[in-house]
Amino acid sequence: MPEERPSQRPRSLSATGSAGSRWFGPAWPISVLLLGFPLWWLLGVSSFVLIMVAVPMAIRLVRMKKVFVPPAFGWWLLFLVCVALSSVMLGVSAPGTLPSSFIGKLPGYTLRTLNYLAATIAMLYVINTSERELSTRRLVRMQGVFFVVVVVGGLVGTFLYKVEFTSPLELVLPSSLTSHRFAQALVHPSVAQVQGVLGYESPRPTAPFAYTNIWGNNLSLLMVWFVVANWVWGGLRRRVFCGAVLAASVVPIVYSLNRGLWIGLLVALVYVGVRNALHGRIHVLFVFAVVTCGVMVAIVASPLYDVIQERLLHPHSNMARENTSTAAVRAAVSSPVLGYGSTRTVVGSAQTIAVGRSATCPQCGNAAIGGAGQLWLLLVAQGFLGVILYVGFFLRTMWTYRRDRSPVAVGAILVIGLGVVYLTVYGAAGTPLALYMLAVALLWRQRRLSKQAAVERGEKTWRPVPAVAGAP
Repeated sequence: MPEERPSQRPRSLSATGSAGSRWFGPAWPISVLLLGFPLWWLLGVSSFVLIMVAVPMAIRLVRMKKVFVPPAFGWWLLFLVCVALSSVMLGVSAPGTLPSSFIGKLPGYTLRTLNYLAATIAMLYVINTSERELSTRRLVRMQGVFFVVVVVGGLVGTFLYKVEFTSPLELVLPSSLTSHRFAQALVHPSVAQVQGVLGYESPRPTAPFAYTNIWGNNLSLLMVWFVVANWVWGGLRRRVFCGAVLAASVVPIVYSLNRGLWIGLLVALVYVGVRNALHGRIHVLFVFAVVTCGVMVAIVASPLYDVIQERLLHPHSNMARENTSTAAVRAAVSSPVLGYGSTRTVVGSAQTIAVGRSATCPQCGNAAIGGAGQLWLLLVAQGFLGVILYVGFFLRTMWTYRRDRSPVAVGAILVIGLGVVYLTVYGAAGTPLALYMLAVALLWRQRRLSKQAAVERGEKTWRPVPAVAGAP
């Protein structure tokens, strides 16, 4: 990423405020979300905290006279409308799926829709919060701290994978609800999923999230901001700390067996290398190449290399993913505009329609369509129209800010780009979508800061980003 010397850093306006104003001022919902996440995980409410903190943020937005919005926001609003209209299809069964009921699909649809709305509110809140109230630098650093938490959770899940406990929320919920496998994963904290991916039982870290895929998705997104905050903006001590944490993260990254995460990190390396090459930063490329080669040699010389080889030799999930992906496309073809509102369950298994779940084999067949990637979820839930609007918003955002060379802009475009890369392998509802939206907000704020700096220098600037009257 572009290097920024400490002497060139603009002084944060929030730095002049008191500690109390920083914790209890307008920035507190974002702080609660990012820095308080380990606590919410321990309490069993981490899957709902984004929705919870969105309430006070929405109240503040409603009270504003003007609400600024990012470019292409109309695409996202149309997507939300599409999500709302698709609810009429919740009780309709898609081709090749088990019969569906409106009541049965309503909880999942509601939780997902609230997460979409909450992530949207978080983005608008950050855009419309001043630099004095929540500085860009502070927001980046909070996400960097969150990355350290995820790495620690990954190490605990790798070596102490049997740790699990009953959360306070789980204690007060009825057993009829917590006995459901999906609901239990949300409210019952465990540090790892023990699965037979390699042909034998092996732990895949999850803490502080519900699933290992969510862990890998968030880890890669937060890593971007950890590097910006500690390597790009840091001095020698912070860079040493950054290198140590990144080196420690290699262990849970490998043991997570997340091929999507591995691909995402490779894409990130290529992107950063290309950006530096285009801007002539050969010295950065040299350091980058040396560090990358060192990590590769360390992996090959350690037991981690055997784990990677075994994972590549056991692509057991490919057939199941292909089956659900085909079913998602088939569902979108049958309902291209509205989709079916939520996920559906395929008949049988990848091998035959005659084999499904039973009392003797609760894990057999009947896989959920949309659980193996955001693209497949959008296809079955909102059809082709939903896919176009969702992906179009993020692609348009990346294109709008493509010429910005600041570390924050480069990092934000990388985060959004990783979201596009992960479309076919990871879901986005929840914290990943919130991180994508925070990246959009950071792009908007970075352009505003650049504009203010240009005005101070007496230069001509682009037209201001329009505002909409009233609440979003």
